[in-house]
Amino acid sequence: MVGPGTGAVRWPLAKITRIGDGFRSRGGQHQGVDLISPCKTPIFASTAGVVRVSSESYFGYGVAITIDGVVGGRKVNTLYSHLTSGTRQVKVGQRVEAGQVIGLVGATGRAFGCHLHFEAQISGSRVDPVAWLRSNAG
Repeated sequence: MVGPGTGAVRWPLAKITRIGDGFRSRGGQHQGVDLISPCKTPIFASTAGVVRVSSESYFGYGVAITIDGVVGGRKVNTLYSHLTSGTRQVKVGQRVEAGQVIGLVGATGRAFGCHLHFEAQISGSRVDPVAWLRSNAG
């Protein structure tokens, strides 16, 4: 299974039911966006890169994966969290391609209900992931 779209940047879910808490919500403390989707929905790598974190318990993120890549000459780090336990498809140090399945949506860690918490950093600066995806995903 490969995620929809083409190009160096892809949406992490094939279909987003709705967006929950947005970037910088919760008094500015929310560093990503909550993409509401049913549990066990496939999650796709948004960029090609190398897996830096693949953990069943990553702080309040629960089951989480981070990928370091380069898009357009800029360093990109993406974080995917609250995955269903036991569904990670990648290991630390593994090279992944944009659109590759990396795990399944869940509700682990500090999560209420099934969703993907998704974060993006470009050249070390946190950005609104939805705005970044809308501008760059093919």
